[in-house]
Amino acid sequence: MFLDRALHTASRTLLEGVKLGDLPGVGLVMSDGALRSGRSRNSLPAMEVPVVVQ
Repeated sequence: MFLDRALHTASRTLLEGVKLGDLPGVGLVMSDGALRSGRSRNSLPAMEVPVVVQ
């Protein structure tokens, strides 16, 4: 799972946001080297979206 700070959060980093009680933004989910899910629609969007390079 690739996480980043969520959009529109008051924190400057992911860890700072978690300390403040913010949920992290999910950018991408991989399992066994395969892409399983892109940007989450159920949680807050990540500030930076990972790019898959093959």
